[in-house]
Amino acid sequence: MWDSSEASTKQKENELFANDIQRLTRLHIKFMLFLMARDRLRTTQFKDPKIKPILELLNKIYAIKEIQADNQLLYETGFLGKGSVKLMNDTMVSLLLELRPHIIPIVECQGLEKEDSWLLSTIGNKYGDIYEAQLEVA
Repeated sequence: MWDSSEASTKQKENELFANDIQRLTRLHIKFMLFLMARDRLRTTQFKDPKIKPILELLNKIYAIKEIQADNQLLYETGFLGKGSVKLMNDTMVSLLLELRPHIIPIVECQGLEKEDSWLLSTIGNKYGDIYEAQLEVA
């Protein structure tokens, strides 16, 4: 379509295909963010080995969420076919169930400075000092 138009390059970029260019740019940025996060997780050595799988899980959830939000091009190109919506929904449910036990420690870590402080939760933390932890947080 771009090549068949007789308009100038400036007209193509600013008038005819501006929305398509903007949409594809946004999709490309999201894809690159996913790839950079995945690559960073693969190369980073964490003090606590339990952190890495949870961050990888969050990256997967981000990817599925983005595919669910804007998958029209994947259907048009034939990458996704019949049954893909159910597969994506089932995958998202599975990932969220896997994430569920980690939600409270992740939320409670906001603003804490220690790298592994998110492992401590005032609701059933691993040390069993629930009341002491609640008093300290308060």
